[in-house]
Amino acid sequence: IGARIGALAQSVGLLKAEVDEQDRRQAALLAQLEGALGARAAPTPADGAASAKPMAAGLRDLDALPSSCRSDEQMQSKTYPRIPCAPLSPSDAHAAVERERAARPYTAAPLSAGTATGSEIRFLEQEAARNQRAAVRQGLGPLSSASCAAMLSDDEHLFHAMWGAVAMRKAPPACLPNHTAATALWVRDMLAGRMCARNWQEGNSGCAGQLVQPPSATPGAAIIGVHDAVARYCNKRIGCAGVHRVPLAVACSLANLRASTLAGAEPQPSMCRTLEWLACAARGLLPGQAGSDLLIVSAPRDVDLRQLAANAPGFLYTPRDAYALQLCLLAQMCTNRAALFAANRTRAFNCDFDGAWLRRAIFSLRRVDASAADGLAVG
Repeated sequence: IGARIGALAQSVGLLKAEVDEQDRRQAALLAQLEGALGARAAPTPADGAASAKPMAAGLRDLDALPSSCRSDEQMQSKTYPRIPCAPLSPSDAHAAVERERAARPYTAAPLSAGTATGSEIRFLEQEAARNQRAAVRQGLGPLSSASCAAMLSDDEHLFHAMWGAVAMRKAPPACLPNHTAATALWVRDMLAGRMCARNWQEGNSGCAGQLVQPPSATPGAAIIGVHDAVARYCNKRIGCAGVHRVPLAVACSLANLRASTLAGAEPQPSMCRTLEWLACAARGLLPGQAGSDLLIVSAPRDVDLRQLAANAPGFLYTPRDAYALQLCLLAQMCTNRAALFAANRTRAFNCDFDGAWLRRAIFSLRRVDASAADGLAVG
């Protein structure tokens, strides 16, 4: 066990060093970009009143971007959609809602400091073996509404292990509520849209990650896909096609697209937060979202289930695994799920939302029958 703990600690150390280097590069680029921003806004009123008008405007034209990040078409037009970039203070009402939400019993505790315990490592090893068996059992066909339903209903599948409290790490500890009453409360809050007003870029550098979501000058579509594909698409929209040098959260903000890019400690990114984002985006309830269309930039039919099988034995999951699970969760909450898997190119998908399907899917992940929570008196 000691050797396994040491090996895991070494792997975590290497991963942290890589992440730190990426953060350093992104910070340098952000400094370059922010140096080109227009004048900062005067401070808004302390209560963050909705009538306060932000005065900063983000990138005013393409001269502010590095020359290697501009397409010929944009070089000729020299125009770019403006975005507000003035920090806002939360109103008393908004702050009260956030405090109340944070106190909800389903809030997952953060992972404690230190390496995984011996019992956690043993569990993860057993979970990896279960995930591998399930991958073989489910086969390697194309992703579809039928294969999604089969994988989500299989308790041993990788999809059931991807709910760790820390992003990209399998459980334990889990982000999912740990008892039926809390699960029922979580589902009700999701269906009521209680989480939708959150800043889904919180924790990122620059104005995109400030505590309070800045109001958008123009409503924009929600975007989903494999992480790298979303980053490339947003970079292309701001004139950085082929360069991919602007961090995803910043690039999508500048492109006026709504992405889930949480990077802070509270709320901590996880599949639970991703599910909340999907439930909001599928109904057009994200801050500044234009309609309920989801811009899908990674074709669902191109998802390779062989990749899920290859990743099943590990302690972590990948962005491609996360995207496959996102699609399958969408397939559970949208009655027009067949249309989700029909196209093979970038397109918009409009979800016919069905809360009952979502509710059953969540309780199946908790291995609890949804009917068991029907009579629970939870607020």
